[in-house]
Amino acid sequence: GYTFTASFEDEAIFKQCTFEGKAMFKYSRFERNTDFSGTNFEDDSTFKYAKFDRDINFSNTTFNEEATFKYAKFKNNVSFEDAIFKDTAIFKYTNFNDGVSFRSTNFEEDLDIKYLKVSGDFDITNMKVAYDIDSKYTQINGKSFAKYLIQKN
Repeated sequence: GYTFTASFEDEAIFKQCTFEGKAMFKYSRFERNTDFSGTNFEDDSTFKYAKFDRDINFSNTTFNEEATFKYAKFKNNVSFEDAIFKDTAIFKYTNFNDGVSFRSTNFEEDLDIKYLKVSGDFDITNMKVAYDIDSKYTQINGKSFAKYLIQKN
């Protein structure tokens, strides 16, 4: 099949939008501030290999089907605060270079964070995961996910 990419040179504002079909942002580049807050993804969404160069906001966003952020790179802090993932969330190989907030985020299925790397703040206050968290080789400021949780408590 074909792969189409999008590069957003200016701000990309998708605030409170509804994506009724698949939202495919694979290999996309977001060069300026990007806002998906309050957005509803009704079908699968993918940000696989996406690059976010500036501020990005996914707070209060609902992902009704599988959400993939595999290999995504975030240069600035990103918020998934109060987001709802109703299906599997995949953050495998994702890099958060300046922190991430999953404060009060609800993962209603599995959370895959294998090989995820976070530098900076890692806010998981009141985060809920209904089933499994796969955190193999995950690094939070140079520490394994398990060691990070032990140290935090």
